[in-house]
Amino acid sequence: MKPLWCGALLAMALSGCGSLIKGPVSRDEFARIHNVGVAAAFDDKFHGRLVGLTVFGNESFDIDVPQWEVSKLAQTRAIEALQQGNPRLHVEAVQVPTLAAIRADDALGWLSTAQQQGLDTVVLLRPSVSGNNQFFVPGVGIYSRMKTTCVYTAYAVEVYDVATRKQIAWEWGANPPCDMTTGYQGARFKSDAARYSEAEKEAMRKLVDARFVQTLPEALKNVHLTGVTE
Repeated sequence: MKPLWCGALLAMALSGCGSLIKGPVSRDEFARIHNVGVAAAFDDKFHGRLVGLTVFGNESFDIDVPQWEVSKLAQTRAIEALQQGNPRLHVEAVQVPTLAAIRADDALGWLSTAQQQGLDTVVLLRPSVSGNNQFFVPGVGIYSRMKTTCVYTAYAVEVYDVATRKQIAWEWGANPPCDMTTGYQGARFKSDAARYSEAEKEAMRKLVDARFVQTLPEALKNVHLTGVTE
């Protein structure tokens, strides 16, 4: 059965997702998409946030994790999801500047790399979070509240037309960023980041990876790049 195309658009863009109203790729746009580049622009930090009963009970930390290569990790999983979910597409990696540079580039000049690669569309994954999940720091991290802890991914999936250099769709990558209903998920919040062993950090990296594997197929389906018939 064909999905419903472009019904009521759901919400206004938040947290740096541009002015485009959140919604999927249109049917006409989808028919023109053949060569897709996938890019990701995450920072090299793992964010820890504990939400207490009052603001005085809140705790936080950030760990520098450049060795995790979060952008490459997200990019790889998105490429896999697109290739599996829509075999007709040619999908490849495309490199982009830092998130700060992308935000400052109103003309979307960063899409020139994709144009040189002969791509017609770019899927960009970048840190973002909805107003309903404001306690999560955009990106990746560990979140704890009411004795429940989870490793999360907070990001948006944005779709750009390379020729016109316009954003044509976007969707939350994971909303909410993690599942707070399943209890212990293999990681614990610690008030001092220095208390995490290297083995514990590696376990959390694997949980971040697993979260991308879990959420990207659904996000790409919601934005109508997979699970769609022409």
